[in-house]
Amino acid sequence: GARLTGGVLGVLEALLYLFLYVFAFVGFSNGIAILSRSTGAYHMLLFVLNLPLLFLSNALYPLSTMPGWMRVFAYLNPTTYVVDGLRQSLLGVGDLPTWLNFAVLIAFAALCSWFGLRTFRRLLIQN
Repeated sequence: GARLTGGVLGVLEALLYLFLYVFAFVGFSNGIAILSRSTGAYHMLLFVLNLPLLFLSNALYPLSTMPGWMRVFAYLNPTTYVVDGLRQSLLGVGDLPTWLNFAVLIAFAALCSWFGLRTFRRLLIQN
């Protein structure tokens, strides 16, 4: 089985990765919810996005074994960076530099939060 090697600091680092990822998707989900015409359309869109985010990341397959076209999508996918960060912080193994994982997740969180706030402001201005 897997052995956790990161200790308390590794767990705190993992929680930071998860916080950034969740924070980003809260902003994204809020923006999509405001733009959606119905609850069903909102849930359908989020469901349609979930599987590609999983399968086009390094969560199931190492980056080195992916075909080139799939690796391109994996590098564009923020899930890749959270998975790699979690592996590094908890298990001591990873393919990408720690600074890159944090940089991508911080940028992703900022972009998604901006999107959520922008759509919310538009809704307030319209009403």
